[in-house]
Amino acid sequence: MFGFLTILGNERADPLAGVEAANAFCRALPQNDVLAAQEALCAALAEPNVRDASDMDRLRALLALDKEARALCDALLDGYISSGPQMPAMGQEAGQAAFELCRVLGRAHSQFLKAIPDGSKLEGSNEHVSLVALHYFQYRQTELLLRPYVDEKSTRFPWKEVHDAFKFAQARDLAEVILPVNRRGSPNAADTTLEREYLHVLLQDLVNGGHLPPTDALWVMAVMPRWSRAVKLKSRADPTSRDPVAVDMDGDSGIGAAHAKPAGTGRRTLDLSPLVKAMRDELASLGAGPERRLDGSTPGTAQRRRILAKLHVLCATERPLIVRRGERTPTAVTVEVVVGMTRILSDLRNEARQAVAAAVRAVAGEGVTVTGFGSLSELTVDPLSIPGAATSGGDSADGSHPSLTMVDRSDSGCRLHGPTLASNPIVPGVLIAFRDGPASPFMLGVVRWVKKRLAGKRVELGVEYLGRDPRRVVLVIPPSGAAADASSGSEPPRFAALYLSGNAKNPSLPMKTLVLPVRGLAPGDRLSVRSRKDTYTIQLKEALEEQAEFVWSPFAILEHRKNGDAS
Repeated sequence: MFGFLTILGNERADPLAGVEAANAFCRALPQNDVLAAQEALCAALAEPNVRDASDMDRLRALLALDKEARALCDALLDGYISSGPQMPAMGQEAGQAAFELCRVLGRAHSQFLKAIPDGSKLEGSNEHVSLVALHYFQYRQTELLLRPYVDEKSTRFPWKEVHDAFKFAQARDLAEVILPVNRRGSPNAADTTLEREYLHVLLQDLVNGGHLPPTDALWVMAVMPRWSRAVKLKSRADPTSRDPVAVDMDGDSGIGAAHAKPAGTGRRTLDLSPLVKAMRDELASLGAGPERRLDGSTPGTAQRRRILAKLHVLCATERPLIVRRGERTPTAVTVEVVVGMTRILSDLRNEARQAVAAAVRAVAGEGVTVTGFGSLSELTVDPLSIPGAATSGGDSADGSHPSLTMVDRSDSGCRLHGPTLASNPIVPGVLIAFRDGPASPFMLGVVRWVKKRLAGKRVELGVEYLGRDPRRVVLVIPPSGAAADASSGSEPPRFAALYLSGNAKNPSLPMKTLVLPVRGLAPGDRLSVRSRKDTYTIQLKEALEEQAEFVWSPFAILEHRKNGDAS
């Protein structure tokens, strides 16, 4: 598998033998296959290869590999985020590969840091040592970022190793040395210190406990250095300190409550008030702008407001009392679940086709409609009018749904427990549909938080309801003006979406809404819904919510006419 690693004419060539060997290894990496390149780099940095980390040539070789490794990690993260809901398996593979790469790189850099105190050949090279420590902390930051979304393979995060790396930097008077740093997505280099990067590892763990979708978590990691610039690690534990959080640098865990146990020699407190203030200032600067994503990986204005509200709760000096919209009721109901908008649309289409086929067989020649897309009275959408509705499609669901257990519920949401869905991992912000049996209607919701249990083998989900009994509809983007003249005779663009009717109870939804795939639509855009008999023109309103895979939007019906009527 790794034949291309023999880049020096020697099957046992070591890419860490020196800078020339490292550069030759990087040139031999596959240029058009990031997964193959990741696999080769992980193999090259396997523990036996980095165990002998006691000379300067090997340290320089590691730094030479770093440039290629960081570019590869960025490419994998881009693939993870940009794969979109249409290719969840490809995105998950890229995210898993980025996680494994950062873990291997962190371990390799740690081996070099551990070898330095006993390796006399490395003494006196603080510049190189500082860069190794800097890259070490940054790889651990990304590893923590990805942990809620990937298969952890029963591993624990090496907190003791992280604390030891920082104590090593302190012992060599490197913790506050100004270092240049290039961050993902930023074209400009900035200044940092090893103390700040160590703090970023701690804060990454604090704010990324399964509450944010991956795109939002990446945005937080990018802006955290700016928010936390004034956060300081107290030099010694103060028994009178009112700081809410602390870290035990002699322990094996991250940030915890300051009063969790008696202060020891390695106990340090953190004042998070500058971080909270920076987030409040950011929230105030957003104003009441519309919900629009700036690009494929940047949350829109309204979504950033929601992110900041969550982070404010996590980082506040005193946790605010959250008033729940409904009382939680314990339950123990097994539900079948469908995860992701693409799969939900596919399963609903498959079930609609089966219902139509059964009705056609039962009542030959009788017209069949599916109702539920409402106007002031009723709008009927005929499945037989949708291309391909009478036949099965290549991407239809196979009818199998994994099961989870609903352990409590309220008027606004529920909590689900069960085994991790390895084939379709659940992340915050993903759409989920569930029901207690094939005869029951689906409840549609969005996953708000995810917690892993038993080393990632089981999962706990917090779900907020969006609506009951979602219906699959097909929307058409009508051409206008010159586009209409140019496209006469051609089929206008169409796509599938989910319709939710108004509901007075569980959950209360006073308006009719659509859950749309992300297609660059904006409030005010017009769409049409057509059946064999009717055509409805609708106009989108301001979105209630936007996530990476969907936009939840109310709408207004502008026009209803019978097909064949004169314009």
